[in-house]
Formats: sequence, structure tokens, C-alpha cells
Amino acid sequence: MSRKTAMTNDPELPHAVTAGALAVLTGLTDRQIRNLAAEGVVEKADRGRYVLAASIASILARARTQGTDATTAARADYAKARAEAVTLATAERRRELILIDEHYAALDFVVARVRSEFAGLPARFTRDMPLRQRVETEINSSLNRVAAALEEAALAVKAGSTLDELHGG
Repeated sequence: MSRKTAMTNDPELPHAVTAGALAVLTGLTDRQIRNLAAEGVVEKADRGRYVLAASIASILARARTQGTDATTAARADYAKARAEAVTLATAERRRELILIDEHYAALDFVVARVRSEFAGLPARFTRDMPLRQRVETEINSSLNRVAAALEEAALAVKAGSTLDELHGG
């Protein structure tokens, strides 16, 4: 005799029960039992009644499968997050990834050096004061445009935009 047949022929168990009784036995609600019946998980005996042994076995089998699926998904999510953390740590060790503060410090150093070099250019270029002032004005205008572009890029990076988006690409 098969296990299923033995369970359904047990004289102490009723063959069929109501959704309410099955809900009490399984810890589900009446509505969940009806939904499981609509999905074919719970076996209907007749109107409003369900085959007890087969329904409980099906509900348990489904719960085991869903639990396994959820555990597998959680493990996959953890493995993905762990791999991402290792990738970031490796990139940081290789100096392919740096802290934003280090980036800004390096950028500030370079910009200050450029400004310093250009500040002395008019005096090295000419002794003619009107021409020197004109060159200084042009250099300062250029440096101001560069500073504005750097500020715009910094704000875009902080906002999560890419340089391609900044340039309209």
C-alpha cells in the first residue's frame, strides 16, 4: 500500500475537511487555502471541502520548495555582494579606486600649480605694462572658465552623473 493511500485510508482522519479546518491545521488562513486550491496545490473533495491528507502533503511540499528557493536566492545575493566587496577592495589596493577626498586634494594641487605658473607668465612675456595687463586679463578669464568647468564637473560627480552626461553625450 502506498504512503498516500495509507494516509487517506486512516480511519481516525476524515477524508475531507472545510477550508477553515484545513487552515487551522496548517496555520494558514481560509483565503490562503482557497488560493492554494485555485493554484491546484490543495486538492478539492467537493464544494468547500478539501482532501485532508493530500492537501497537507502538498502544502508541506510547497513550503519546503519555497524555503529552498528563498535560501538559494539569499545565498546568491550574499555571494554577489561579497564578490562586489572583494572587487572593490582589490581595485582600491591597486589604486584603480581612490577616495574622493584624495581625488579632490590631487586636483586642488594641480589647479594651484597651473594658476601659479600662469600668474608669472605676463611678467616673463613682456615689460610693456598695457600688454602685460591685457595678457593677465586673458589668463584670468581662461582660469576662471577652467575653474567653473571644474566646479560643474565636481557637482556632476557628486550627483552621480558621468562625464559623458556632463558633455551631453
